[in-house]
Amino acid sequence: MPPRRRGSRRPALTVVLSLAAALTAGSAGAQGLTLSLTSDEPLYKPRESVILALGVATAGIPETADFYLGVVYPDGFTVLSFVDLQVSRLLGSRFVPGSLFPVSTGIDLRIPFSVQLTDVLIYTWSGRERFGRYRFYLAAVRAGSRNPAADVLAASTLDVDFACCRDRDGDGFDDTVDCNDNDPTVHPGATEVCGDGVDNDCSAGDGVCVLPQCSDGLDNDADGGTDFDPGPLGDPQCTSPMDDDEGA
Repeated sequence: MPPRRRGSRRPALTVVLSLAAALTAGSAGAQGLTLSLTSDEPLYKPRESVILALGVATAGIPETADFYLGVVYPDGFTVLSFVDLQVSRLLGSRFVPGSLFPVSTGIDLRIPFSVQLTDVLIYTWSGRERFGRYRFYLAAVRAGSRNPAADVLAASTLDVDFACCRDRDGDGFDDTVDCNDNDPTVHPGATEVCGDGVDNDCSAGDGVCVLPQCSDGLDNDADGGTDFDPGPLGDPQCTSPMDDDEGA
């Protein structure tokens, strides 16, 4: 864990995330101030990367704010605070507000502005993290306030899931066994359709079409007639193209 920065411990964060609302609601905000968090996917597997974007827009309100960016772990109380947008991260607890740290302080909101930051955070899951739901949060708090009940100016949260596997197409088979997790008609146990170029049942490729004897172009019973054909070249034993026995 990186060392704590001298002077970075801010009791003002009693405001942010001692409030369950800032971490359990989807978003909230004062009139004239809007925050947003988005990611490229809702679910990630080991070796995949979550790419986070954020937005801040104000119409101009008479406030100065400290901003907090972090993520709540699946245990519901461990918080990773991002104290800059590079590599500095500090662990804390949402039940110990003084252990949470701002990413930016003293932002003047009186002048209207709108900022959209893409790729603000890119994190590649190593596979050593705990599986479960992670809640990213962005919160604006009245600068210097110690009032946890009233001084969250705006907050936005974003849930992402980290799992060993995913069922992207919702067919009940995850991508460890589903050979095409973008097509719900393709999965183990599906009906194989021969000759369509698709391994429908995820077992040994596209099925080879075995045609009935009366449609396969062969004289299977060596009687001089081939397949169902009302003409002189057809096999008189074939009653239809689907007949599978030229000799009966």
